[in-house]
Amino acid sequence: VEDTALIATVERQSNIVTEIEQRKQSARRGTFTYSFGTSISDAVAESTAQQVQLDRRMEQYMVILSELSTAQVELSAAQSGLEQANNARVLLKNNCRCTRKNAFDEELQEVLARVEHRKSEENVAKILRCLGERPTLAEKVACTNTTSSSSHLPTINNTQVQLPAGTLCGNAGTATSQAAPKLWEGPLNTDIPGAGFHGISVGNVDACKQSCVGDKRCQAIQFSSRDSYQGKNCFLHSSQADTGPQYLSFQIYKLSRPALDTQQEV
Repeated sequence: VEDTALIATVERQSNIVTEIEQRKQSARRGTFTYSFGTSISDAVAESTAQQVQLDRRMEQYMVILSELSTAQVELSAAQSGLEQANNARVLLKNNCRCTRKNAFDEELQEVLARVEHRKSEENVAKILRCLGERPTLAEKVACTNTTSSSSHLPTINNTQVQLPAGTLCGNAGTATSQAAPKLWEGPLNTDIPGAGFHGISVGNVDACKQSCVGDKRCQAIQFSSRDSYQGKNCFLHSSQADTGPQYLSFQIYKLSRPALDTQQEV
């Protein structure tokens, strides 16, 4: 639209210049020629009429000059608008390139996150194998109903725990005084700003916790069984700074790394 307006303005300016030249030539042809039989009074009257006509043409010429000046101003404004439009197109083109680059970076980060998730799954599998071979600290301190002289093994969920050879279970008083370290804190109706360093879709909070346990960077999780963000309902965070208000039905669970390390060492 701006290009069409500019072309129309240029054509108008060209027509005005052509009309000025035509009127100049017409004024030049209005010379005073008299025959020998013409009287002085007739010659003076004719000269006066031609002078009036010339003055009118000069007025018209000045009007045309004014219109030409206005047209030049309009042309300058149109050229400025065209330049601004070109600059806007260049800026839009650069923004599109930047958007494509950001999309590529996001895809790259997603691929790297999948690689890290695979490593986390392998770590979780190792931990589960380890837990299957040795009891945790919580299992060892659960022998509150067993005395030092008793031959019964401690129970967890009414199931006897087979302790490794050489593992001794203390008496009730000792076991009661040794509280198992708390592994998770939560759920908390707060929010950790951002979407964390990794997000997945899981069926329950325990699966989300296992993903966090398998990644040493993970300090907390954000999970919801009802809502999702970009198709994911489990997000791993490397921070426990839950300074924001709760987002939808997502809840925060904070992992105690020292307690986890203690469990793994036992």
